[in-house]
Amino acid sequence: MIHGRKNLLQWFKNAGKPYFSIFRKNNTESGNTVFNNKDRENETMETAAAYLEQCLSLISSGDFFIFTCKEMGSSTSKGRSETLFTLSMSETATLPAVAAIGVVNPALDYETMMVKAGEIAETKFKQLMTEHELKTLQKQVGDLTKENKELQTNLQKPFNKLMQEVHPYIGSIAQQFGLKAAPGLQLPVSGITEDETLENNTESLTDTETDQMNNTVQAFCEALQARYPDKWISIIAKITNTLQTSPAKIDMALNFL
Repeated sequence: MIHGRKNLLQWFKNAGKPYFSIFRKNNTESGNTVFNNKDRENETMETAAAYLEQCLSLISSGDFFIFTCKEMGSSTSKGRSETLFTLSMSETATLPAVAAIGVVNPALDYETMMVKAGEIAETKFKQLMTEHELKTLQKQVGDLTKENKELQTNLQKPFNKLMQEVHPYIGSIAQQFGLKAAPGLQLPVSGITEDETLENNTESLTDTETDQMNNTVQAFCEALQARYPDKWISIIAKITNTLQTSPAKIDMALNFL
């Protein structure tokens, strides 16, 4: 039995037969080789020795059987050389790492391997962080899209549409309720600010009263829009104008309510 990779390579070169088949010990009858080069055309001793060295670098420790022959694909025992060989764990641990048959990497020491492992871990971590940030951004975009739709819906509500139409006349309408204009107060409608707003007065509204007024006016606008979808705003404009010019007509109409 031949011990060690180097000794086996030397035996192979001395045999002078470029084609080989390697089996695990006591497994030759199965026909299942660990490695072989019987299908490699135009093999020479130089190319065969290099290929055998690569194969041996991939084999773990243990006992094996090898036979060599001169002709490609030959499996007969006539004219072939054969031997048992063994590889130890201490020897295979120092062999060069092989990425693939035909490509041999330089041997890596422990420190280099740890650096490589750290680089791989860092790359994976960055990839996971990128995926997490992408999911977070996608959620934020979804939330903003939903919020935008809600805002658009609110802008289409009758009360807001009305205020957009009549807010230049708020001052005069307020006066019909006995309120005066004053600086610094915003209308209770999102997105609309009136320069001629309401002044503190003996009849100024509390927050609760303001909320009640807003709710009542909005309910009125929604009901009017549902009954007269094409001309509800013009109806409110007519009511406002009547309050300003002929309030007695409004008083008369109230008698029927």
